[in-house]
Order: sequence, then structure tokens, then C-alpha cells
Amino acid sequence: MTPAWQVGVICRVGGTLRPWDREKLMGTVLKTRTTVISGIILSWGMILRWTGYAIAQEPTGPFPLPALASEPDSILIAAPQNLNPGLYQPPPTPEVAPVREPENEIPPPNSEVSDEPSAPAILWEDLELDISDSFSNFGQANRLVTPTLRGQLPNGNTVSVAPGFNRFAQRDLETIYHVPLTVGWQGQLEDVSLKVGGGLDFFDRLPVAAHFDAKASIPIGPGATLSMTVEQGPYLFNAETLENQISAWRYGPDLYWQIDPNTSFFSLIRLGHYSDNNWEQQSFSRLERRLGDEATLSLNVFNWSFQQDLEQSSGYFSPPDFLVATAELTWQKEIVEDLSCGLSGSLGQQRLEGDWTLAYNYQALCTFDITPSLQADLGYRFSNVSTGQSGLAGESAYNNRQILGGVRSQF
Repeated sequence: MTPAWQVGVICRVGGTLRPWDREKLMGTVLKTRTTVISGIILSWGMILRWTGYAIAQEPTGPFPLPALASEPDSILIAAPQNLNPGLYQPPPTPEVAPVREPENEIPPPNSEVSDEPSAPAILWEDLELDISDSFSNFGQANRLVTPTLRGQLPNGNTVSVAPGFNRFAQRDLETIYHVPLTVGWQGQLEDVSLKVGGGLDFFDRLPVAAHFDAKASIPIGPGATLSMTVEQGPYLFNAETLENQISAWRYGPDLYWQIDPNTSFFSLIRLGHYSDNNWEQQSFSRLERRLGDEATLSLNVFNWSFQQDLEQSSGYFSPPDFLVATAELTWQKEIVEDLSCGLSGSLGQQRLEGDWTLAYNYQALCTFDITPSLQADLGYRFSNVSTGQSGLAGESAYNNRQILGGVRSQF
């Protein structure tokens, strides 16, 4: 423990040191002096003050003086502004950090509202309704009603939705009602055109079934296109075939060739496998020549053969050997404004299991333009080409009649 003393300097501007200045310091003034500088009285003095005992330690620097006074008139620091009031500068205002608004974790929604309407996912373009009512004098009647709604996707591809309501009636059998639902897509992949579709088949008294089809087409030369088709689903031939729940896979190529602006050729081959383990092969070829702006002349050859004839057990026409060759003439013209009609007729030969007979058919179809975006079709078709049940139609009363109708609307 060692005694501790503090030595300091006291200064007063504008007068001499006063007794209470010494009392505030609680010490002994060793020496005072008064000086006049440029008319200003300056008094100063030295003071000694006892501070008690302290623990001896290495000096770390001069001891700081405690605050001597807190009154505003006790100025103890010799600064220029204290000597010359004209040099006084107010103390700087402490900087206050700006208050930051809390950042929103979620950015505010864009206040700009676009005037352009958003593009729909599907732009529906047209609606088509096809009606076909076919019947024969042997008690078979099939009525097909198929509406098809088509639309375009933003990338240019096409989608379609096709529900339906069909009726299959046949002598000595209970009528079957059929409601199919098909969804399709059609698009382009470089040079390949693709078309796929599928859906479900609902029946009033039969189990639900499924169907599927796909087609790919590619150009193979100037004016020539080669396609491949695959189909699977219930065989919608007649009520007996549906009653027996016959379904089939069919697949094969198509070829279309535009030989010149007025001549075209089309041919297809189909191979089929049925759920009753029967196999089929079909081929069809058509050479068509346009005669002016209103008429065409065509040559048609159709061949159809099955591995087994299962008509009695499965209900569908399944000849081991069937061939039809005909020549067909068509004519189409606008009769009056908003009404155009077409007529067609074919004549040739048909062969069933080696027997030949006459084959012919004729058809009339008219189209009415109800509005610029609405059209309606109405037509009639007759054919004596055999479809089973009665054999060849040459010497029989067999015939197949069909009433055709349709409505097309563009949005």
C-alpha cells in the first residue's frame, strides 16, 4: 500500500479563482496566477489532492482527472471556442440510424394488370355429329350416333372428345345399347404425323370394355405417304357379336400416292386377331381419276379372308375367301346456293368361296349450308354386297340399306 496523490491544473476565463472553486476540487491550491490576454482575464492555478492509498503497480500512464464540475458555467477545458465566442460550434448531432421497414418475406403482388386475356388451354374449334342407321331385311339394325368435339392446343396439336350412343338390334336377340367415350390426340413430330385415341365402352347389360387406336404417317417420296395403324377393342359388328363379347386386334400399313393432280392411289393391308382365336386378313386398293371438276372414276378391289368360319358360333361374317371388284363413278355439284349434292354408283363382281355374282351399290348425299359456320348432311345408301347371314346376294333378296346424317359446326 502506498499513498496516492493527484496533481491538477484549474483554469477560469473572465475572472479570478473563487473560494468555491477550491471547495469543489477538495484539494489544496499550490499556486495561482491571473493574466490579461487581449482584454480577457485568465486565472489558473495548480492543485494537490489526497486520494488515499493504492496498491503499488507498474505505471501505465497518467492518471485521468475526475469530472470537476457539472454546471454549464464551469468551463475547465481551454478550447478555441471558449476563448473566442465567435468560434463556438455546436456539438455535432448524433447520427440516428434510419429505421428500416421490415422486409416482406413474400414480395407484394404485381400491381400491373395485363389487358391481354390469357390463352385458353384448349381452343375448341368445331363440333361434328355423325348419324348412321343401317338395316337389312334379315332383321339386323345398327344405329350409331357419334358427336365429336375438336380443339387446338397452344402448341398447334389437336385434341378430340367423342362420346356416343349406339343401338344394336337383331332378330331373336335382346337389343344392346352401347355408350362409348373416346379421347384423341393428333400432332406432328418432325416429319411424322401421329394420331392416338382411346376410351371406354359402356353397355346396358354387358361388362365395360376398353378400346385403343394409333396411327403414324410419314412421307416417303413426292406425293406418297406411308402409314401404320393399330386398333383394339370390341368388334362392333352386330348384337350377336357383342353378346359373345368378341374383341379384336387389327394392325397394318396404309399407302397413299398422289400420282398427279388428277390421279391418286390408295391401298391398305390389315391383319386381325380375334378373342375367339380367329385370324383375318384384309386388303383394299383404289385407283381414282378425276374427270373435270365434278366427276371421278375409280377402280376398287377388296379381299377378305379368315382362318376359320365362325359365323354360327361367334356371330360375325368370317368367310375363308371373299373378293369384291367394282368400278365406281361419282358426281358432285352445287345445285343451288347453299346446297350441294353428290351421287355415286358402283358395279362389279363379288366372289364367295369360289362362286361369282353381281355386286353393286349406289349412294346420294346432300350438304346444306345453314349458316357460314353450320352445315348439315343427309344421305341414303344401298348395297347388295354380302355381309353374311344369306350368302351371296345375286339370287337372294339380301340387301343392306343405310341412312346417313350429320351436322358440323365451327366455333
